[in-house]
Amino acid sequence: MSLHVEILTPSQALFKGDADEVVAPSVNGEVGLLPQHTEYLTLLQAGALSVRQADQTKTFDITGGLLTVAQDYVTVLVDGVLLPSTS
Repeated sequence: MSLHVEILTPSQALFKGDADEVVAPSVNGEVGLLPQHTEYLTLLQAGALSVRQADQTKTFDITGGLLTVAQDYVTVLVDGVLLPSTS
């Protein structure tokens, strides 16, 4: 069993796929989401948003947004993403 996750910005989809766990920077503290999580809605603050798939974790540095969970479907609407600087 897994979570169906979509991470979206106003201009693009950053991630769409299944995951074993999502960890997000809620305004009330870090929140971890696993399959069969109860319905949930929270505002997000700037920080690291992680999506774990088996033994691989993808991390996005977000600037804030909104997260919802309903029936193992996680939707994350982010204001923006901080991209790593290049030299």
